[in-house]
Amino acid sequence: MDAQSIAPSISDIVKALAPAFVAGFAVQQGVEVVSSLCAQAVKDWEKNISKKKAILTLVSLAISAWVVAFAKLDVMQVFAASKNCEAPFTHGLVTVIFISAGTEGFNSLLKWISYKKEDAKASAAGTKQTVTTNAPDAMKQMPS
Repeated sequence: MDAQSIAPSISDIVKALAPAFVAGFAVQQGVEVVSSLCAQAVKDWEKNISKKKAILTLVSLAISAWVVAFAKLDVMQVFAASKNCEAPFTHGLVTVIFISAGTEGFNSLLKWISYKKEDAKASAAGTKQTVTTNAPDAMKQMPS
């Protein structure tokens, strides 16, 4: 059995990551609420972009950590070879960062997976073309 036949399909990955996507969307919306509240409560909130971004990033990470801890989400499990998590802290940290990115993290991952899938298809097509092109020569070299 080759590696491609046991690798999860994009459909499987999307299904497995759906809870993380929903959590990321919720975190993203929660951060928007916090931003709106801060804009009302803090003078010059919109003017200090770097401070605003730093605070909202920390808020996003905190909400994401809470969600990951209580919902027991693990985005790395989709790609793990075994169902036993050998590095729970690392999986948790990656999941928190992934979810804190909101829908952007999910979209970036799907784009990367699509690129990898297209590369694999192109590579397979190139291999097939090479075999097909070289097949007549190989037939000539076979003993009669």
